[in-house]
Amino acid sequence: MIKKEFGSDFHYVLSEKWRDINITDSYLNKKGFSFHFSGRSALYSILKTGIDEYGWRKIVVPSYYCHEVYRFIASLPITIEYYDITPLDETIFSLKSGDDDGQTAVLIVDYFGVSKLNYNHIKNALIIEDLTHNLAEIKNSKAHFCFGSLRKVLPLPVGGFCYSPKKLKLSTPDQNVIAESVAIEKFTGMYLKTLYLKNQFSDKDIFRSLFANSENDFELSSTNSQLPKIVFEYLKTLRIEKIILQKKENIRLAKKLLKPNKIFSFINNKDDSEFALTLKFKETAKRDLLRNFLIEEKIYPIILWPNQWLKKNKQFEDSILFIHIDFRYNDLEIKHIVSKINQYIVNAHI
Repeated sequence: MIKKEFGSDFHYVLSEKWRDINITDSYLNKKGFSFHFSGRSALYSILKTGIDEYGWRKIVVPSYYCHEVYRFIASLPITIEYYDITPLDETIFSLKSGDDDGQTAVLIVDYFGVSKLNYNHIKNALIIEDLTHNLAEIKNSKAHFCFGSLRKVLPLPVGGFCYSPKKLKLSTPDQNVIAESVAIEKFTGMYLKTLYLKNQFSDKDIFRSLFANSENDFELSSTNSQLPKIVFEYLKTLRIEKIILQKKENIRLAKKLLKPNKIFSFINNKDDSEFALTLKFKETAKRDLLRNFLIEEKIYPIILWPNQWLKKNKQFEDSILFIHIDFRYNDLEIKHIVSKINQYIVNAHI
C-alpha cells in the first residue's frame, strides 16, 4: 500500500498472499457450518431452531455485550434474562434455580480472545458460544452451538456463521434482495478504500459514508438472511488460517516492542490470540489522550460497544482501547504503530 493509514474498516483484498481460489482445507469450508448475513442473524437462527425444535423458553445472556444484538433477537418468543459479568474478573456465575434445564440456553462470550466464562458447572442448559473475537477457537468449542461475526477478523463486508460441535440441527434463513444490496454497498466501500490506499481514489468521505450507511442497515430485520452469494464466493478464497496466524505474529511483535509504562497494561493471552492489541488503562482521560494522539497520526483505534452496556459495566468500557494490528500490516508497519505509542509515552513522561 502507498497511504499509511492503520485500522478502521477492512479494504477489499486482492493480494494472492491472502487469497487462493483453490482453497479446499479451511475449517470454514467443512460440512456443518451455516453461513449468515451477520453474527446476529446467526444467533437469531440458533434461537429460532431451539424454540421450534427443542422448546427453549429462555436465554440467559451477559450484561457486557453489544446490545444491538439483543434488540435484533427481541422479536423471538423467548425470554431474555441478564447475568452480570465484567471480563477479566473472576465472576462466579450460576443459573437461577430451575434454569439448568433443556429449555434454557446460556450465551457465553469469548471476550477479546482472552476471557471466557467457565461453564463446566452447567449440566443441562444449552450452551451457545460467541467466538467472534477468536475464530481459531471454533475447532476447540465444546458448546452445543457456537456462532460469530466473521467481518471483525476477516476482510468481509458482511458475514456470520453458526456451527454445532455436538452436531445438533442448524437452520439458515432464505436470501433476500435487501441483504444482498447492503452487502454490495459495503463491498463497494471496501473496494474504494483499496483504491484510496493506493492513491487511485481521493475522496475518503465517499467510502466512509458507504461503510456507515451499510452498518446502520445491519439493524434491519431483512438482514436476517443467508450470507449473500457474492460474499460467500469471496469468503471461500480467503486464506483464513494464514490471516489469523499473521495477527498472532503481529501481536507478539507489538507486545515485545512496547515500552513499559504506568498508564496501561496488556490484556494478554499466552497464545497471542487476542482480538487486537488490547490496552487497559487506569484512567479514562489518559486513554482518550492516547486515542486522540493516534488518530492524529492516522492510526485508528477502536472502543467496542460504546454506550450500550449496563451501568455497572461502564467503568470497564471506559478503560479499554483496541489497536488494529491484523494481517494487513507487516513488521515495519507494526514497528511504526508501536513507535507512535512509545513516542506518546516518552513525551508524556510516563
